[in-house]
Amino acid sequence: IIFFKFTSNLRSSFAIFARLLSFIRNDLDSVGEIDSLYIEPEYRKFGIGDKLMRRSLDWLDSKNVKMKIIGVAEGNEHAIDFYKKYDFYVRRTILEQVT
Repeated sequence: IIFFKFTSNLRSSFAIFARLLSFIRNDLDSVGEIDSLYIEPEYRKFGIGDKLMRRSLDWLDSKNVKMKIIGVAEGNEHAIDFYKKYDFYVRRTILEQVT
C-alpha cells in the first residue's frame, strides 16, 4: 500500500491537503487500483492531482501490474474527465446494494 499525504503552505493562512491511496489487489494477479485521490476544491488547479496520479501510476508500473483500475463514486462523475487524461475510460458500471 502506498499512501501519499501532501501538505504545503501557499499563503500564511491556507494549506493544501491531498491524499492518494494506491495498492495491488491480492485477490487478482497484476491488478493495481487507485482507490482514493482527493484534493481540497480550492487547490484543484495547481497540478497537485497530476503529480499524485503520475507518482501512483509510476509506482504501479514499477510493480508490473497489467491492469489499473479506478472507481468513481456516483455524484463524482466530473472526475472521469480528469482520469481520461491518463487513459482511463469507463468500461463498466457496478451497482451495490447496501443493507
